[in-house]
Amino acid sequence: MDTEPEKLCFFFTENYPERRYHLVYETGFSGYHLYDYFREQDIDIIVTPPNRIYTDYSKVKTDKTDSRKLAFHLSRNLLRQVVVA
Repeated sequence: MDTEPEKLCFFFTENYPERRYHLVYETGFSGYHLYDYFREQDIDIIVTPPNRIYTDYSKVKTDKTDSRKLAFHLSRNLLRQVVVA
């Protein structure tokens, strides 16, 4: 799947119209353009630092496992959010 914010937004609205979205992604000191874009689209999004994500100490690290972990923690309100100014 493409990671350009415009294409992701189009994917959401085309495939899941009339829904509320809750997005989360991890980033370090940069990468807040995604946050800015989705906030402008009135889509709920939070940013969390990688060092604040609960871990199971698994040695396997892939985008798929990371995404599932972020979604699970978001659904349980377990993530620490970075305040983006």
